[in-house]
Amino acid sequence: MPHIAAPPRRAKDKPSFKSNVPGITVYPRGETWSYTVYLDVHPLTLKRDRLNKSGFPSGPEALEAAVLIKAEAEKDGRIRPPRGDLDVETYLRE
Repeated sequence: MPHIAAPPRRAKDKPSFKSNVPGITVYPRGETWSYTVYLDVHPLTLKRDRLNKSGFPSGPEALEAAVLIKAEAEKDGRIRPPRGDLDVETYLRE
């Protein structure tokens, strides 16, 4: 039986990069790599806050940036303000 060569790899066929850091996901996106950092649940919206960034040339570089961002966000107690119809006065009262 003749040997059939595998088709060339496309960008979306990049091997995945496994992040063992809780709350961080690193994944390929097109020709570059991206991360998502999952933060605490927002007290008003009860939705989990996320930070995303893309454009990294490799998975390890994306992971390194994500770890730095996660540490900074946890140190600062970062919570994004909620989106929607909530005005500033109500937000500050709650």
